[in-house]
Amino acid sequence: MISLALAVLWYGVIPLMGAFLTRRSWRHFRSRFNELRCTRPLTYADVTGESHKISAMPRDFTFLGEVEALSEEDLLWVKNEELTIPVSVKRVSIYVLPQEAPLAYGGSSQEVPRKIAWSDVRSITEGSRIFVGGALVYKDGRVLFSSLPHKPLIVILYEGDERHLIYKTIQAGRHHNEYYNKFTPFLLALGAFSQLLMAFLHMGRPGYRGMVYLNLLALIGPIYPFIPPGLLFTLLYRRLWKRARQYRAFRDLARLPLFHLDKEGGGVTLYTGERYEIMPTNVIPLGLKKDPRCLWLEDPFVKNKNQWYVCGVCPPLQEKASLPVPSLPGPSQDPLIPYMVLEANPFDLIQTYKIRAFMLEMGALLFLAGGVLLNGILAGFLLFWLSK
Repeated sequence: MISLALAVLWYGVIPLMGAFLTRRSWRHFRSRFNELRCTRPLTYADVTGESHKISAMPRDFTFLGEVEALSEEDLLWVKNEELTIPVSVKRVSIYVLPQEAPLAYGGSSQEVPRKIAWSDVRSITEGSRIFVGGALVYKDGRVLFSSLPHKPLIVILYEGDERHLIYKTIQAGRHHNEYYNKFTPFLLALGAFSQLLMAFLHMGRPGYRGMVYLNLLALIGPIYPFIPPGLLFTLLYRRLWKRARQYRAFRDLARLPLFHLDKEGGGVTLYTGERYEIMPTNVIPLGLKKDPRCLWLEDPFVKNKNQWYVCGVCPPLQEKASLPVPSLPGPSQDPLIPYMVLEANPFDLIQTYKIRAFMLEMGALLFLAGGVLLNGILAGFLLFWLSK
């Protein structure tokens, strides 16, 4: 029983705790990014404001531009067409988004943003496209972006269309397999070592022969998912888990427009003066589906589509004629405001994706557990036969 308890502890309980912490950290990353993208971008007028006001009440801003230079003071200088601003990257992780397209544009959704520690900031190439979001503070006689305890800074390097940035960040900002994180190899090694140590202590004692067998079976527990016939179950687990990850990404993408609505689900006026709305429609023009600025999210369980929900801004009357359908919402001036078409009510679509992801995850875990159990039983019979 001690062998089984140790195996469950080192191979299951502690790694699962790490998995929950990993998922929680990525959830906080997405939440903070959504919080920041709903703020307005930094302007020259903000930088030239009174420094004591900036120092007394740090406010969140966003900045889209490119890397200009690096300095010896842990400062990353970024610029756009309007201004140049320093960013304090000390103790700040810099995320590098995968180059693939967003999932709804044909991407695979399996790549995870690569983290660059602030100590390796020299590896950043000048001219790289960058997103910075966080507090603007007054420090050492100048205005700069800096991370605060209650306002962590987010710095993202990306390639491609800036209008795809929000979709790529929300889609990729999740671990592909939370169980196998940076701590898992050490935990598995400790678990194997504990089983080996117990087997060594009980070896040569006739009354503990069965205990030694259990220790040896638990010792090779981490490789059970990767040897036949349990390997087939592992392949099914990976397939289902990959699909569940895609549905979780779709769920979070479907939530993006809801950040720009009021508590009753009605439209709101953005800082740009545009009014953001979700408008149902029975007619979708072909030109809108081909618009690279627009993200489409499908309802996989509805074959006959007869209603769509267009999420975007309602432009001034003089600009309506330039849209594919003048009565439908269009893209905002701000590339961080989502312009999307949903093939179902967003609240229903979110629930559909959520349930589907949960069912796939449970099915994947059952396959994985079944494969491990099957190989464990076969290994036990083999060990018993060899010991005769």
